[in-house]
Amino acid sequence: MGRIAQLSELVANQIAAGEVVERPASVIRELLDNAIDAGATKIDVTVSGGGLTRMEVQDNGCGMDEDDLVLSIIRHATSKLRTMDDFRKLHTLGFRGEALPSIASVSHMILRSRVEGHPGGIELRVTGGEKIDQAPIGMARGTRVTVEDLFYNTPARLKFVRSLQTEVSHITEVVTKRAMAYPAIAFTLKVDGKLTFLTPGSGDLTSVFLSLYGADVTKRALAVHGVRPDLRVHGLIGAPQDARTARHAMWFYVNQRPIRSQALQYAVIEGYGTALFKGRYPLTALFLEMDPALVDVNIHPSKLEVRFSEEQDVRDAVTRAIQAALMTGLYIPDLSEKESPADELLQLRERPHDDAYLSKQLAISDADGVDRMSYSASHHVQDSDAGGYESQSREGEFRQTCQVYTRVQSASSSPSTPLGAELAEALTRTPAREQTVSQEPVDDLQDRARLRPIAQALTMYVVAEDDEAVYLIDQHAAHERILYERFMKMAGAGTTQEQELLVPLTYSLTPAAFLRVMERITDAKRMGLVYEPFGEHDLVVRAVPLWWQGIPLDRMVQETIDTFLEDEGADQKTWEKRVILRACKAAIKANQRLSMMEMQALLDELSTLQNPFTCPHGRPTALRIGRDRLEKEFRRR
Repeated sequence: MGRIAQLSELVANQIAAGEVVERPASVIRELLDNAIDAGATKIDVTVSGGGLTRMEVQDNGCGMDEDDLVLSIIRHATSKLRTMDDFRKLHTLGFRGEALPSIASVSHMILRSRVEGHPGGIELRVTGGEKIDQAPIGMARGTRVTVEDLFYNTPARLKFVRSLQTEVSHITEVVTKRAMAYPAIAFTLKVDGKLTFLTPGSGDLTSVFLSLYGADVTKRALAVHGVRPDLRVHGLIGAPQDARTARHAMWFYVNQRPIRSQALQYAVIEGYGTALFKGRYPLTALFLEMDPALVDVNIHPSKLEVRFSEEQDVRDAVTRAIQAALMTGLYIPDLSEKESPADELLQLRERPHDDAYLSKQLAISDADGVDRMSYSASHHVQDSDAGGYESQSREGEFRQTCQVYTRVQSASSSPSTPLGAELAEALTRTPAREQTVSQEPVDDLQDRARLRPIAQALTMYVVAEDDEAVYLIDQHAAHERILYERFMKMAGAGTTQEQELLVPLTYSLTPAAFLRVMERITDAKRMGLVYEPFGEHDLVVRAVPLWWQGIPLDRMVQETIDTFLEDEGADQKTWEKRVILRACKAAIKANQRLSMMEMQALLDELSTLQNPFTCPHGRPTALRIGRDRLEKEFRRR
């Protein structure tokens, strides 16, 4: 007799349950997906004993008749698809036909359902995967699934269940993530008889954001909109000052399916760039809508892991969408905001997001024929000579919040505001190639409001004012941002000056490493790093970027070579870190006294930047105290 035997249906389902049902939250996830696929507009979730004792999900969806109800507990029975061709056009959350039989095999389950037009519903009782009873009942249209004594017949699984509080936390996360994806569905969550979460089902994403994060955070949230022929990106992101210390609040959805993706996390963080403090992670509710054929959701039974057919294109699209949102949404933190009324939270700087509007945002192809994505924003975005994006209308958020005139800058421009003698020396401490920009008439500049320095506080902060507020500007952070943008613009536009080395540096590489580094010789040259082959597998470095002064050259060159070997795009990130380091070292320091002329020059220079609101490390450059707040504190109103 052979040793191979076919497993029974019960054992097979219990094994499958180990993948599908990791914990109580897995049950809620699968039941919610079924309710959403059924077209529900109201879903109620009830949990007791951390979900181990009892869980119930009730919806008002299309329901199931008697035949479908019986089939629903049979493995691989599904209404979502019939062939693999259906899978390539999949628009439902569930499709594998494993959830209900897997849950039923490790619990006591009661399924109740009624379809429209039937006089009553059907109740089906299942224990350990076996049908125990079936009877007609009276109920409204929809489905109610009750799961009790989870893992009662698999005690080994109970050893891996965490505390009840932890399990409730996971369940809450599952419910809130679905609520964010489907704001038109009214969700409620009751834990041990207490209502802990609800949404109105209004269809407004902002209302769900408010339920999760409160009025102040929602008021500062930024709308994201981006579109290209095969991908639409939209959603809400938190302001940099509301970022968390962990990634748990970074939520992503593909075709409204909640997913986990490190690639998208990196894309968002790259989009925030220097606006985000190191080690902080922004609040994110980001939705990607794309052809189902371009994403694989069938990697794991949990359906949380996905693969994109063009992952790098998706990352680039997300990064640019985040950058566009921040361009219109960054502002100077206002110390008066704490008392902003909650009814103002809906005044988000949103743009229309209907398909007709989004279709107008399609970008013209680049010269090389590669489609780029264009984004809705209060300014126009175009490709610069360096291949990046530059603002063509810079009289936006900075002027609105601090009434500082912001000049138009092109990719090859440099600030032309006259600088005080001492500050000019500090700003040009690292020599750069001279560039020119057309100046506006002096009379025009004088007609525009700008910040006026009043004094220097604690030899660290410039105190300034306009007609409506008082500002505190961190002199080091502000100057650091000025130098950072100058250096990055030079590198991006290919204008970085080279400093020829008196004593060239040599490096020995393996044959494979040598070939890869030589492939990047043109990119390195554009950034100011000049090297050439020296022998069979050695390099000799002849020149380095001029702004590398003050940085250990040997270490910098080695790090750059290492990044060439690790990743084709990683060198730019390391380059940026070096720029930040150089800007930090060259910037004016705290405890350095400034004259009134120097302070005015610093403010004027700051007003010309692409992002004048944060230093390259993500710290704010300025704080604002409005006239209204001051008058209130001094009881003048």
